Amino acid sequence: MKFLRILILEDCVIAGRDLKVTLTNTGHPPPRVCRTVDEAIRAVEFEQFDVALIDIDLNEKQTGIDFAHYVNENHKFPFIFLTSHDDDTNFQNAKETNPAAYLIKPFKVRELDLQLRLAFDNHNIEENHELSYNPFIFMPIQSGIKKINKHDVVYLHARQSLTDIYLTGKKMPERFSVNLGYLEQFFYEPKFVKISRSALINLDFMNEVFDGQVELNGLPLIIKLKVSANSDFLRLVKPIRRPK
Repeated sequence: MKFLRILILEDCVIAGRDLKVTLTNTGHPPPRVCRTVDEAIRAVEFEQFDVALIDIDLNEKQTGIDFAHYVNENHKFPFIFLTSHDDDTNFQNAKETNPAAYLIKPFKVRELDLQLRLAFDNHNIEENHELSYNPFIFMPIQSGIKKINKHDVVYLHARQSLTDIYLTGKKMPERFSVNLGYLEQFFYEPKFVKISRSALINLDFMNEVFDGQVELNGLPLIIKLKVSANSDFLRLVKPIRRPK
């Protein structure tokens, strides 16, 4: 089991200290705790980290989202947002940075540890997928990790900070605490196509497109999903034209 080098960006002294103690007790090296964006930027310039925990609302002009943009542009390691607020504005702004997860305080220690490990593992899988194809993706559940075979995935559907994964032959989806904006990068095969902001489908299970909807099989009932007018799907799925 790999122990991770973790950066914590948390402006509350007590919360930062508690996170540090908690993660150290789970076996990780003592995380580096920063209270401001500038302090966190200085830390990543001189130290290497495997993953970061970022509080969104800081007691300064800059937010955790600003730091996330900096990480994406300069260092490319995964990060998880922590927040006490579940409003849509915060979530939509955070989603644009493609976080590995978006956790609402309070959270369970076991869940946090699993999310950190999966963020790191999935990030490495995504970086190396061109060299070694892996049909499996490993998703966090409350008591451990669930293996998903991507060949069995009919479609994925976003529900704010959660994602429902519909698997062939199963009536009910598997629900995971990972947002679709981050998760879609691990479904990089050409057969997985985003048809809207909230839905990613597997073309292996597509029947037809009619009246702005795509029909999918592979589930106990035929599913019809709305296709966004500006999605790449309509440009990718081009019918053969009859010769004149």
